[in-house]
Amino acid sequence: MSNKESHNFRRGSVKKRLFLMTIVLFVSILLPLESFSQIVAPQELLPVGAIARLRDKISIARDIAYSPDGKSIAIGHGGGTIIYDTSTYEEIGSLRSGGIDSVAFSPDGKILVSVGDNYNSSIWYLQTGGFRQLSVGSLQVVAYSPDGLTFATGSGSRNDELRIWDPQTGLPLHSFVRGNITSLAYSPDGRIIASNDRWSESSIRLSDAKTGELLLDIDAPRVYCLAYSPDGLTLASGTAHQSDADETVNLWDVKTREKLQTFTGHTYAIRSVAFSPDGLTLASAGVDETVFLWDVKTGKALNKFIGHTNGIHSVAFSRDGSILASGGDDSQVFFWGLSSNAPQPVAPQPREPDLDVNDDGTVNILDLVQLAWRMENGDYFEGEDVNADGVINILDLVQVAGAIGL
Repeated sequence: MSNKESHNFRRGSVKKRLFLMTIVLFVSILLPLESFSQIVAPQELLPVGAIARLRDKISIARDIAYSPDGKSIAIGHGGGTIIYDTSTYEEIGSLRSGGIDSVAFSPDGKILVSVGDNYNSSIWYLQTGGFRQLSVGSLQVVAYSPDGLTFATGSGSRNDELRIWDPQTGLPLHSFVRGNITSLAYSPDGRIIASNDRWSESSIRLSDAKTGELLLDIDAPRVYCLAYSPDGLTLASGTAHQSDADETVNLWDVKTREKLQTFTGHTYAIRSVAFSPDGLTLASAGVDETVFLWDVKTGKALNKFIGHTNGIHSVAFSRDGSILASGGDDSQVFFWGLSSNAPQPVAPQPREPDLDVNDDGTVNILDLVQLAWRMENGDYFEGEDVNADGVINILDLVQVAGAIGL
């Protein structure tokens, strides 16, 4: 290389560096002052009380069910069913089937039933990986019998049926007209099925699980969700949001049909209730984006979890009662720690710095500009956290600038 060529090369390098320095300086002036401290990447945040969150591949989490051994959790969502490992929160299986409203494991954990609209309902044989589609158009809820020999389904349509199914053949054994069913619960001994009729004034109905005979009604208008206590003596119900119905959770004596307790605190429709394994605590959640924990004996609120950004569809306790899972319309599932024995918050998996911010296959000035633009406008994605330190700030800009050659 001649002296002249060498001089031109050095001059070009200096111009390039000056240009990049000008860009960084210009960006720094544009950015609000707080950008120089730190902007927390929203993907890394967990609300108070949460130990983990799932949202990848989930589109509106409509129902949650822990496996009988507690080692996995099934999530029914707008795109099908996903099963996660509860120790690592990693996906271990999925079944794409369209929108799923309700999921239930068999007592031995070998079968998972998922139900939804438009012939999306199916039986998933987990050991073999096979599945069988149910020949019915629309189902809204499923519950497995404690003996594992049958499962029950209900539809949210008016004057529709409560159906009892054979899980091995996928064929219905019995059907009974029970109205607009959005919730089902077997008694712990398997002898009774509790169902709701959303539009009835006596909307809790207890039926013989074998014959379908209607045993009794409980006068509880506008009930949307139900749960049996572990001892089988009490039913919990949550009301739907209607002009003539309050937003309360109630406890009912199954034998006398008397109301035992009323829990107040929710401001909109309650979509899910669940008893803790020891029966001492009740969880409830709904459209107001809030999860409540209640003392069953006193009726007092023990805790309130806030983190969802849209209505909540489902809550479920882990088998040991140390964790409560909640999922909803914001396509997120949170896991809330309930005791000192609960696992610690799951730290994000480390990843290599991603310098190609705009994912065009090369690292250049466009990555720097896009990163600066995102930071100024408060619209972040995980890829903008270039140095993977959990925050988005000027250090990310500097790292990209350094990679470009500034």
